Amino acid sequence: MLGGFNSWGYSKIYFSNLSISLANSFSHAKVALSDINGNVVQQLIYRETGEAGGVYVTYAASDIFTINAENGNYYLMLEVASGATSGGLHATIQMNGCYLI
Repeated sequence: MLGGFNSWGYSKIYFSNLSISLANSFSHAKVALSDINGNVVQQLIYRETGEAGGVYVTYAASDIFTINAENGNYYLMLEVASGATSGGLHATIQMNGCYLI
């Protein structure tokens, strides 16, 4: 979980070069707004692989997400779960920043 922020006066969020790479089979990545206890308030992104694996996606400033409940106190949750890890494959999330508008 990253930071704590209040969305008062804002209704949207976007990311600066958020990349999800899932090379493994049976892996997933999630980006969500959560409360202080880690409970998901709003899921923004969820990507998963099946048996074959192989997902790579990038979200940029043009990918804008609406915050369902304005004026909330949130944390940004980045979660990645790597499934089968044979062959040194990986599951990662990288982000340069996130912004409220």
